[in-house]
Amino acid sequence: MKQLILFFFILSLLSCSKSFVELEDTSSLNRQTYVKDLNTMEHFVNGVYLMLDRDFLGNLGSLYADIVSDNVKPVSLENPDLLAHYSWSQKAELNPENAVSSNSTAMNGEWQSSYQIIRSCDFVIEDINKYRNEGSEKSDNLKGQVYALRAMIHFKLMNIFAQPYSYSENATHIGIPYITNSDITKPMQRATVAENYNSVIADLQEAIRLMPEQFTDARLMNHLAAKALLARVYLFKQDYAMALKLAKDVYQKVPLMSIAAGYPEKMFTLQAPGKSEVLFQLSPVFIKGSAGIGATFMGAYLRFGQFAATNDITEILTENPDDIRLNWVTSIDGMWVVTKYPVGVAKLHPAPFCDYYQTIVRSSEVALTIAEAAAKTGDEVTSRELLNSIRVRANPLGVPLETTGTALLDSIYKERRKELSFEGLRMFDLQRLQQGVHRKDAFISGAANLEYPSNKAISPLPLQDVRYANLQQNKDY
Repeated sequence: MKQLILFFFILSLLSCSKSFVELEDTSSLNRQTYVKDLNTMEHFVNGVYLMLDRDFLGNLGSLYADIVSDNVKPVSLENPDLLAHYSWSQKAELNPENAVSSNSTAMNGEWQSSYQIIRSCDFVIEDINKYRNEGSEKSDNLKGQVYALRAMIHFKLMNIFAQPYSYSENATHIGIPYITNSDITKPMQRATVAENYNSVIADLQEAIRLMPEQFTDARLMNHLAAKALLARVYLFKQDYAMALKLAKDVYQKVPLMSIAAGYPEKMFTLQAPGKSEVLFQLSPVFIKGSAGIGATFMGAYLRFGQFAATNDITEILTENPDDIRLNWVTSIDGMWVVTKYPVGVAKLHPAPFCDYYQTIVRSSEVALTIAEAAAKTGDEVTSRELLNSIRVRANPLGVPLETTGTALLDSIYKERRKELSFEGLRMFDLQRLQQGVHRKDAFISGAANLEYPSNKAISPLPLQDVRYANLQQNKDY
């Protein structure tokens, strides 16, 4: 019950409505009166994780990067979910929503909920030093966690609402507001993408400095996860030397998970340190109450019958009968259902399809970052070694590739798409690689091809922030 009250309390502080929810004996509280020592600050940070569970990856918005690209498609002929996103016909909406829903025609819910979480992180960063004398290591760790969370959320928003780093020379094109204060009355403005990247990098570097190197619990943001995220950021920035350096450091400490150790099923369960390749994951939270508050991760939406895997990704996953990843899609009643995520394994959520741990960053991605960055910096031996470690792990009977040059990079891109399918990165990868979307089995006419660059490859900003915060709207919206 304490978690539920805290969860609603944080939301009420950030909501436009002062009466978002009625709280017992807490309606007059503010953050400063609730947080009075390091322990209550830790409780507040736990509330931030609850918000992450429900609002960052616990709604339909988690499918965005897969459905606007070529991995997932709607299947219902009557009122298909996320059709505007799939068909690149999003519309700027005035409606302020806390989550992307089946009726959404834009990503307002992602925008609003993400900035709510970001401002909670800002509050922790602003205030936690008041209690550092109660425990400097704990204080620094909590502060490092929220620095990394703030960076991670901003980075996702950048990929949804702004063009990639390589879109313009020196990334001088418009990005998103990078919010570093908890005061919602202060004006915000869009920075350039280059400035956004500098801010993300600075936050992650500070997080890495503050958090202990020892890896103890993948359910909490940690030193190695922040390093892996920073490697991802540098890869997207095309700073391959830095991406390679960071990824190698992480991979040395947390290598790939073997089939004998439980790959791939146990990637989405809670394992002790050293028993998994997971670096950071979200729990399938469900808090009992009058309505119940819980996360509905993407694996559930992909099994409900609302969406199916495209022929494009299905052909790749099933091309080799000895590849264990062919089980990530299953033909049911004439459509390919995504079955990558296990069912009922966490024993925390009453809905079996929701009951698994949603992994956000893992060593397989780190290995693929090494492969790509090494190839880009001229070390094809290392590149092939890491590429083949992913391929042979999934198919022990497979023959290691000996490709070079462009063919090597193409193999890496294909393997990255395969291994990280349905994990929320596909469109962002296409954008950074300056590639368009080309679907073999478009759900509707006019949705087969989207060339790069395209103004429709990113989402419109919410109209309320365009009108009332004077933010510049994205082109063609």
